Amino acid sequence: MARLAPCSDRTAPDTGYRVELPRQGDAIGTVLRDAFDSDHGLPDDMMMLLRKMSARPATSRDH
Repeated sequence: MARLAPCSDRTAPDTGYRVELPRQGDAIGTVLRDAFDSDHGLPDDMMMLLRKMSARPATSRDH
């Protein structure tokens, strides 16, 4: 295993991608809920949290 010298430049490379807060119309709860197969059964507490996330608009505190 080779040891590399620590990088002194702490800036992130410019990749051309920009990450932003979800828009109010983005339904992250719906996406997460759809990621689980209904045949496996989702626990009630997880369903409750996903419903809350779908109903709540995004704020700047969410990141």
